[in-house]
Amino acid sequence: MCFARGISSALTIFVLVVAAAAPALAEASLDIRPNTCPNLIDRYSQGIVTVALVSDLDFVAARVGINHSTLRMRRADGMGGSLQPAFFRRGPQYIDVSAPSVEGLCSISGPDGIRDLVLFFGQQRLVRNLHLRFLPPDQEITLCLTGETWGGTELEFCDDVIVTDFQLFAIDPFGDDDTALP
Repeated sequence: MCFARGISSALTIFVLVVAAAAPALAEASLDIRPNTCPNLIDRYSQGIVTVALVSDLDFVAARVGINHSTLRMRRADGMGGSLQPAFFRRGPQYIDVSAPSVEGLCSISGPDGIRDLVLFFGQQRLVRNLHLRFLPPDQEITLCLTGETWGGTELEFCDDVIVTDFQLFAIDPFGDDDTALP
């Protein structure tokens, strides 16, 4: 009888903790290309796209219990596929890179003293898997990071990016207004 009470108490406490954590998860913010505004993705560029799941006083990414193997980047409109982060060396990193955005505005305020979950995506793999190459130039699109906690709670955090064609432009040494290459 005493054993059954212990289990019941433990389950009740677990349910209360999950219920209390849910609002904080909903308020967490994603920052694609932290500390840059606007968030630009050049569909022809090589390199890495840095993504941060930004922590604040109510949501500390390192304490949520995110199952990193479930993380995927996808388009909010459902087009294209999804892509896992490229884990370098020891896997995902918890580094303070950005402060949370205010009311969805683009944030360039820099670190705030709370470690964020920092992920890396190969830029060409992101463009290819999410079908970004076929969008019109300067198209704004919403990308979402999805995954689960170790407890099975589904997560989704989104941010807007602008898909660009930087390779179409060059510096004009003669100072003419025509900067687009033929």
